Amino acid sequence: MEQLRGGLVLGGEALWQKVQTLMSQQNGKEQIRWKQYHSQKALEAQVRKMVARQKDPKLKLWIRVRLGGEKLIDLAQEEGYRDGSGVYQVVTRLEKVAQVNRRLNGELEKLRKNVSIVVD
Repeated sequence: MEQLRGGLVLGGEALWQKVQTLMSQQNGKEQIRWKQYHSQKALEAQVRKMVARQKDPKLKLWIRVRLGGEKLIDLAQEEGYRDGSGVYQVVTRLEKVAQVNRRLNGELEKLRKNVSIVVD
């Protein structure tokens, strides 16, 4: 991933130049859509990995909501809550506990820092 150029090219200089030429002819619209799509896909993959490593179900929800930007109602249906407010309460309570619990606060900060999407 470190060799990915412009968020869309993994290849040599000739390919990179060709893509830049093609993208410049599209007035930037395609490039923006491409970057948004691939940034979102990369974020989703990163969040899935983080959730898979996590044992605490509350932290899993927090990761998916705060870092993954998933919709509360979707998570509520998937996790068996009546509506999105149940998921929201879990997330906000966890954040309140983190305000007084240094270990939990450190863990949330570490998770936040681990989400890194490079577009350019």
